[in-house]
Amino acid sequence: MSRGGAGRGQGRKPVLEDARALLVGEHCENLWLAEAEDQAIERHNATPEGRMIAAEQERAQMIPVLLRRRSREALDDIHESINEIIDPENPEQARRGMSLPTQRPYGAKKVILEKAAAWCEGTFGIAITPNKADECWDHYRRVVAHAARKV
Repeated sequence: MSRGGAGRGQGRKPVLEDARALLVGEHCENLWLAEAEDQAIERHNATPEGRMIAAEQERAQMIPVLLRRRSREALDDIHESINEIIDPENPEQARRGMSLPTQRPYGAKKVILEKAAAWCEGTFGIAITPNKADECWDHYRRVVAHAARKV
């Protein structure tokens, strides 16, 4: 008669299987990136230029959609104003596209882990703790880093 030990099938079963753990980790990463992007946009909109552009865009939104074809002069005026804000020296060559540098979203990790735990319960019907979501996220990052090294 055996007396225990680490035999096949013994021990605590994992809460999440590997595929689901990776999905939880991926969800955490997506929430993290979305929060970093939101904070970058907030930083941009807090600049004087960002506030002026937002004011001009609100002015354009005030024109009803059905009247926008008729009020082409007003839209052209708004377009020129935004170009002058973006590039005061050369408004005709102003580039509308810009890249915003993202930084680590400060103070967001706890909220992200709680959202991921709630997402897991809603999606898979398995309740996990934020600590388990953090473990899944770390595992996901290790898998992605390993895959990037292999390529």
